[in-house]
Amino acid sequence: MSTWLDPIEADAERARLRAGIRPDAAVPDLEAACQALGLVVVTRSLGPGRPEGIYLGHGLALLDPGGLPARTRFATAHLLAHHLYGDRPHLERELEWPWPDAHQRRASAFAACLLVGREALRARVPARVTTEAVLRLATEFQVSPRVVLRRLREAGLVEPEACPEPEDPGPPWPVAPRPGHDRVGRPTRPFDPGR
Repeated sequence: MSTWLDPIEADAERARLRAGIRPDAAVPDLEAACQALGLVVVTRSLGPGRPEGIYLGHGLALLDPGGLPARTRFATAHLLAHHLYGDRPHLERELEWPWPDAHQRRASAFAACLLVGREALRARVPARVTTEAVLRLATEFQVSPRVVLRRLREAGLVEPEACPEPEDPGPPWPVAPRPGHDRVGRPTRPFDPGR
């Protein structure tokens, strides 16, 4: 059964391969992966109450490194998604649920799939998923436990009832796509992980 996440997961897997990351591996060096995929991420303190990052376009993003390491790593992968999908330059204020729009949802889903690849997760998940196992996986993938739980659910490795997600605010994609984008919010030009 196909879901809205399938094309995004496929895009993330192609990006992992293009960056030289084995399907069963955790992302060892996200900065090197970004560079291999054509995005330069400059870190600079943006001050309290400022955005987490700014996607500037043209292969450049600005990231505030002041957050927790797992959150900064997720923000970097989120900015990479905007680069690879050819999104317009913009400020990043909130990267986690609830997403303000479909493009943020797509970028956050891509970030989770890139950082916690399905094969890499399956290679590491124990037979019984416990709180300790989730925390161990979060440490190994260098993401938040929430990202691990989401990926475990998406990979069918835990039942949704075992770790419920807050109620989703609405459909994953807009009903009518914006000009130049398909029905799931991707640009109609081909995905280019080598951008």
